[in-house]
Order: sequence, then structure tokens, then C-alpha cells
Amino acid sequence: MQVSREIRRQLVAAPKKEATRKHTFAGDNKAWEVWKAYRDRLRDQLRAPIDRWMATRLVRLFPVVLALYEKVKVRRRQLDQLDLLVKLRNLLARDKKARGDYQRMFDHIFVDEFQDTHPLQAEIVLYLCEREPRADRWTDVILSDGKLTLVGDPKQSIYRFRRADVAMYDSVRRLVAGGDHLEVKLSANFRSVPPLIEWFNDCFARILGTSRDGRPFDPDSGRVYQQRLDSGREGKAEPAVWILPFEFSDGETHNVGEYRRLEGRVLARDLRRRRFDRTPGATARDLLDRTAFARSVALMPNGAQRITRLRELCLVLERIAAREGLDYDSVSGRMREWVGRPIQLGSAAPGRGGSRRGDDGSPGKRARIPGGCDLGREGPVEHSPGERCLADGTRWLRLDASSTRLSLPGG
Repeated sequence: MQVSREIRRQLVAAPKKEATRKHTFAGDNKAWEVWKAYRDRLRDQLRAPIDRWMATRLVRLFPVVLALYEKVKVRRRQLDQLDLLVKLRNLLARDKKARGDYQRMFDHIFVDEFQDTHPLQAEIVLYLCEREPRADRWTDVILSDGKLTLVGDPKQSIYRFRRADVAMYDSVRRLVAGGDHLEVKLSANFRSVPPLIEWFNDCFARILGTSRDGRPFDPDSGRVYQQRLDSGREGKAEPAVWILPFEFSDGETHNVGEYRRLEGRVLARDLRRRRFDRTPGATARDLLDRTAFARSVALMPNGAQRITRLRELCLVLERIAAREGLDYDSVSGRMREWVGRPIQLGSAAPGRGGSRRGDDGSPGKRARIPGGCDLGREGPVEHSPGERCLADGTRWLRLDASSTRLSLPGG
């Protein structure tokens, strides 16, 4: 044990991150070659005898540890998650009277994401859906008609670490198919836009491949094949996936953290470029119409009035954006902040002239976005399109609801 600890202590002293010749070894070629030899061959050769020795002793200790663990649970009168499955499965498998009692408790059982089901869970479901409590093994179960519904996709089986196995999925599917059953294949995707579905079909066909006989998977090898999806909804033919290739220009090997930072910079630059391809008015309308922002505003006090004012703001933004060079970043932030404040507004429709009154006949309140955005005045105020003012050295937006004119102050 002491030798094992010493060797592991020495190995821990090696660079933990991905080493590079430039950064880790300061361009020293000899040190770099030694490191590559250690990384590619020597490290595993040094660890192999120690790991083999440790693995042998762990295997021998496993029954002892398991017995001690069971004693602890008995002493504390507790069960873990696996105990719940094992003991229930054993009860249903060995006690047919108890199985019948549990079967009568359920008229129908629906299992979603069945490809991720633990084998013990699958056995429990089959025993509960049996026509009569007669089978000695779950493979001999005769299912009650119409009692069990399974929904699963073998391509999504990703819980092998929890013993979910596509072979178990196939075994249960075959058992269900052996009786009177109704099989429905879902081939249409209603969630994604058509261009994205086409991209999925192309990628998965190249990665997973397709079977010659149309089978979704091979239970013997566990291989899953691509099944083409159809689009269940209409959508625009605009690109649904953008690929941003990037690489370091120095030709050196870089660690994961450096690649992630570069990826973030590339993505931020591309998003900024795409944002400026659209006008602020179009971006504002998307904020209202394509997100939950408008719905959340509508549920607030004076929601209908707030929506009306925000839509007016979007229209004005569209008209003056090109002429004024409007910076939408600051405006959108203040628009979000404004809708969250409990401001009493007057009539939702902008006044055409004269003094605008509230619902109770009192002078209309003045709603103001933090930083100088006016959304309502007590009387009609005309602003010329080129009107500018200075507010704390920052560019602000001013909207007058009575005249539906917007002026962009200059900084």
C-alpha cells in the first residue's frame, strides 16, 4: 500500500492540464519529447501493476463491504433506492397473491421514455400488467389487453449507467408484440422548424447510418439506426443551423479552457454581427412577439396599456433607426426595466390633442423610463425629429405618447 501511495503521489505531480510545448515547457524540445513519451506510454506502464494489485483487492473486499452495508441498513431500518426496486420485484415474482392484489390497484399503466427504464422497473411493470398472476418469470407474462402503453425511442437510450439497456427495451417490445396490440410509429416532429429537421436527418444518417431492412436498431449488437423524421409544421426556409469554424493560428496544442474562451469570443462576435444585420425595430418586435416578454407584460397591472405603448415604441424605432443611428442596447434594457415598475398609466390610446385625462377624470400620469424615457405627458407636446438634449452625458430615448413622436437625444 505504501508503494502504491508513493507512485501515485509522483504521478500527481505531472501537469494536470493539457500541456503545450510553448506554455508548459517554454519551447524546450527535449522536455517536450520526454513528456510525450510519458503521456503516451510510460504513464500507463507505471500505473498498470499498481492498478492491477488494487483492483484484485477491491474485488475480494466487495462481499465484505456489501455485507457491512446491509447490516447498517438493517440496524437503522432503512432502504436505499435499489432496495425499493429489488424488494418489490421479488415480492411480485414470488408471492402471486400479493401480485394479484397489486394488479387490481391499476386499471392502466403508461410508461414514457421506456428506453431509459431500469430492467427491474420493466419487470415490475410487466408483472402489474399481467392478465392473471400465473407466470413464474417475467418473460412468461401474458399481458392484459389494453392495460399497458409504452412510449420509447431506442435512439434516445442514454441511461446505460443506470442499467437502461436497449436490449431490454427490445425484449419487452417483443413480449408486447406477441399479443393483441396496437403499434403507432411517430415519424413527424412538431417541435422543430423544417430546416432544422432536415439538418438532423442528414447528420444522424451519416453518424448512425441506416439499416437495409428498416429496423430501428439491432438488439444483438445494440446498434441504433437513423429513422428519418418528417416535419409536422410549416416554417420559413431560412437556415436553422449556423456553423462557425474556428481554430488557433499558432499551430500549437491548446487546452480545453483556451478553446472554450476562443469559442465564446467567436460566438459573441457572430451574434453581434447578426444583431446589427437587423433594425432595432425588428429586434423590438421580436422581443414582444417571439418571446414570453409580451405575455409577461400583459399580465402586469395596466398590461394592455403597456403593450400598446411598447408597440408604439417599436414602430417609432423602426422609422428613425437608420436616420438617427439609434443604439438599441441601452433602450431595450430600459424598456425591460420600465415594464416591471408599478406605474399608473392613463388611457392606452394616445391623445390627439388637448389635455389627456385618466380614467377618473384626473390629469393623466406621466410614465417615465429610468434615464429619461418619457411615455406620456399631461398635455400634447410636439418634438421635432431632430430634437436633441443631453442627459448625464448618455444617449437616452424620449417618446411622447400624445404626439407619438420620438426624439433621440445626442451624447
